[in-house]
Amino acid sequence: MAVGLIVHADQAEAILQSGDADLVAIGREMLYNPNWTTDAARKLGVPDAFNAMPSAQSFWLDKRASAVKNLRPSTYGTTLAE
Repeated sequence: MAVGLIVHADQAEAILQSGDADLVAIGREMLYNPNWTTDAARKLGVPDAFNAMPSAQSFWLDKRASAVKNLRPSTYGTTLAE
């Protein structure tokens, strides 16, 4: 298991893909951003990432995502460099 300062989707994915860990724990990051898993899924290109959420939340988040297509929300950065 990898833990500590894993805050970006691409960090977690790189750890898993390289075989350095079978599990990535993101405890404090989930406290900071309770929607981290959905945000990470979207950044990694998972289709219909909002469908994993309860329908009440997924409906509005999908609607928001459609409305901000030409904007770049602050959480859309995917690496430490952004």
